[in-house]
Amino acid sequence: MKAIILAAGIGKRLGNISLVPKCLIEIGEKTLLERQIDILTSCGISKEDILVVIGEEGETWSEENRQKVFKISGKGKIIINDKNVELNHCYSFWLGLQASNGDEFVCLDGDSFFTKELLEKVVHSDFDSVLSTRKALQGEKKKRVLVNEGIIKEIGNEVNSERIYVPILKIGADFSKALNEKMKSEKYFDLALDSPINAICNEYPIHNLDIPELKGEISFLNINTPEEYNLAKSLIFSS
Repeated sequence: MKAIILAAGIGKRLGNISLVPKCLIEIGEKTLLERQIDILTSCGISKEDILVVIGEEGETWSEENRQKVFKISGKGKIIINDKNVELNHCYSFWLGLQASNGDEFVCLDGDSFFTKELLEKVVHSDFDSVLSTRKALQGEKKKRVLVNEGIIKEIGNEVNSERIYVPILKIGADFSKALNEKMKSEKYFDLALDSPINAICNEYPIHNLDIPELKGEISFLNINTPEEYNLAKSLIFSS
């Protein structure tokens, strides 16, 4: 199994907190990328099978910061997205997908902070393809996911569901092949990753993985704002 880390973002929503890409912000004594790689390897994915998609454009993606990623990744493969400002998340995913050689893989965002226990559930799921969701908090405005009998049926802002899309997933070989075919049109490159998944999920099943609600022990957090960054610093996850 491989892993694809989508880390080409420029981190502008964090404001003045960091002048580095979000994958290089430090939580405790480790960067997010170091923490992610440690958890991936502890779940049985070798460093050689970890693909990190990083950016070329934007103030935070200096040569110095790119070299930091190379050093942290060690034997892992680095893929440079030279259109990381122009295009959206999907283009980074497409680059990683091409480098995965059709193997099954887990995919996560470079700004994701999560527990080893959550990743283990994704990696070791009995199903070939798995997408994580959680129950929405009151008033929360994020992509909704319609789940029926444990299968993802629809993803989108207007979907009538209490479940929210969480960007940590496992993609099996068949689903990967279908995504590859769907994304050849390039119309998805400027969209979010859930868009091509939504386009094929009724033909190629992807199963739902429930993760705990955002209360008590938090198992997953995307660091997009200063508030989320401060919350992550207050949490201690075993890795």
